[in-house]
Amino acid sequence: MTGEPRARLLIEGRTCWRLRRADRAAVLIDGEEYFSALDAALERAQRSVRILAWDVHGGIRLRRSEQEGAEGDAAPTLIERLDGLVRHRRDLRIWLLEWDFALLYALERQFFPTLRFGYSTHRRLHFRLDGEHPIGASHHEKLVVIDDRIAFCGGFDLAACRWDTRAHRAGDSRRHDPGAPDYGAFHDVMLLVDGDAARTLGELARERWRRATGQRLDERRGETDPWPRDVSPRFRNVEVGISRTRPGGEDEEPVREVEALHIASLRAARRWIYVENQYLTAHRIGKVLAERLAEAEGPELVIVSTRTCEGWLEENTMGVLRARWLARLRDADHHGRLRVLHPVVPDLDPDRLTVHAKLTIVDDRLLRIGSANLANRSMGLDSECDLAIEAGTGDTETARAIAAVRDDLLAEHLGTTPERVAEALRTNGSLVAAVDALRGGTRTLATLEASVDPWIDELVPDEAIFDPEKPMPPEEFWKLLPDAPEPERLRRALPWIGAVVASAALAAAWRWTPVSEWAARETLVLALVVDRARKLLDEPGFGAALALLGMAAAAGIAWWIVRRRRRAARPREG
Repeated sequence: MTGEPRARLLIEGRTCWRLRRADRAAVLIDGEEYFSALDAALERAQRSVRILAWDVHGGIRLRRSEQEGAEGDAAPTLIERLDGLVRHRRDLRIWLLEWDFALLYALERQFFPTLRFGYSTHRRLHFRLDGEHPIGASHHEKLVVIDDRIAFCGGFDLAACRWDTRAHRAGDSRRHDPGAPDYGAFHDVMLLVDGDAARTLGELARERWRRATGQRLDERRGETDPWPRDVSPRFRNVEVGISRTRPGGEDEEPVREVEALHIASLRAARRWIYVENQYLTAHRIGKVLAERLAEAEGPELVIVSTRTCEGWLEENTMGVLRARWLARLRDADHHGRLRVLHPVVPDLDPDRLTVHAKLTIVDDRLLRIGSANLANRSMGLDSECDLAIEAGTGDTETARAIAAVRDDLLAEHLGTTPERVAEALRTNGSLVAAVDALRGGTRTLATLEASVDPWIDELVPDEAIFDPEKPMPPEEFWKLLPDAPEPERLRRALPWIGAVVASAALAAAWRWTPVSEWAARETLVLALVVDRARKLLDEPGFGAALALLGMAAAAGIAWWIVRRRRRAARPREG
């Protein structure tokens, strides 16, 4: 396969922003591998750590022990780890940039991150919330750059409920975080690179910081290598493509390199395509895949995803869009080359295993790992960053390494070894046949039966509302709503409509009124009291509700105080 001449997929200005050399690259699978590697790299940081995140929780621990209550509890939290590093290394500075999230996500996140990171830590730990994006968009990149020498990029945020082992064992006591004492299993992937690739990702991180804060940062390279000693590179001396999504704005054009690389690589696939992704709704990607499945001699397609979306609202919005997307693929699969699967682990509810990875492997030719879901918003609305490694013509070493990553991932899901996966591929000459031959054990991949109630399917509008591919002017939103449903359907849909409207109203109040400012600035003491009370409660749902109620009450008190002050400051008449 690698000896036949073929056009390159990674082209600067088209399918990637930059194409840069890495002396080493490593694939880190699941939280135990990533968080321990990150912790080891942080220990070796000299001058700079730059973090871009969709979500951050200062209370998580990067390292965890089987001996809960002993060594596990002794490990520092993330905020303690970062703060301790800058306090003990005078030349080290840390910049942490988190998406200024919509209130819709408030109960899933740590309250008052600016107060925790910005006011309670050393002055060389710089924290900001980034709200420089169009309405409805988010900053979704997950990136850590250390000393501008190494960089981690992929699907992992430094957030709660991400840590897990590759075993995804049911009842693992280490899967606990503040507010989540027993969260479900979690599967994700990161790529670690060094060299010019890492240096360029540092440039990307500095530009994001500048746009969010107006501050220009200089490159700060360490003198020694921060690569974690326990991580063995899978790739040596490879070019890494850095692909982005940017929604654009008044002063810049949109960037859709993530989508362009997906389309180019899927059209170039010859034998098989392997995908791991949380969301499956991107209509242009679905169209290309349907076309390839309909071809008489097209590639095979194996997709591994989460069995159900998280939460009732998401399952009845993005879940409905996913069901439609998969139905189109199944309708196009005239030759039996499609498998859509979800992982099964012994004694673990399949709905409690989240496949959060954003990974695509095309033949033995292209490996891509990043932050972008196969969703419309990741193609054109949110900010995203993906990394890709391509095996050029005749580059058998890189091709073997790409194939080894695919075999390793499938071995994890199928409860077997990479060697058995590789042997099944050689024996069957088919990815679909190899997976089918290895399925059926206690740990396996089961068929994902994505279906939806017809009345919900009819109610949920086009993806342009719940999964838009570009910023939408508010006046355009109402044009996309479906015609009014029949009375009975309307009655059944009222909770769904109410949840959407309430979430939108809260998010709008948070963004366009002084509520967030009052809550963050005027009520520091009340916020800390509420947070302390929340930690004392055993029930996380009740604690979160109380914290939100306290925040609302605090904002109201602050508003009353400000109003009284303004009235007192007015000149009296007469």
